[in-house]
Amino acid sequence: MKKKILLSVLFIISLIPMFFSQYGGAKGVQEVSGIINLTNPIGFIAVILFFVGIWGNFKNTNIRKYFPYIAMVGIILSELNNFLTWNYPNTSYLEGIKNSFNMVFPMFYIGLIVSILLIIVYRFTDKKIKD
Repeated sequence: MKKKILLSVLFIISLIPMFFSQYGGAKGVQEVSGIINLTNPIGFIAVILFFVGIWGNFKNTNIRKYFPYIAMVGIILSELNNFLTWNYPNTSYLEGIKNSFNMVFPMFYIGLIVSILLIIVYRFTDKKIKD
């Protein structure tokens, strides 16, 4: 039980960068919150899969172990998908990619790094702490 709570808290802490502005042209003028990463279908399903994998009771322990990893990769994919497509409809494809790199705030990179580090921390914590 202690392990499940710790892993859930780590996951929730890793989502904190989503509450800051990650995309936009200028602070205070055009900002898009990182919440769109979680409202994206990939991100939404990933959050559900994580908690189902942690708190669900499965007879097959492999399912319980793989769901959180799939979810954490899903969060990263959601971030990258939104990064490359959040301003896409307004421009051509190549211009949209160029704008994606120009119109992103540092909190996006922090959030992406935190999401990647979560996989490493989760693996370490999962191995060290017994149920």
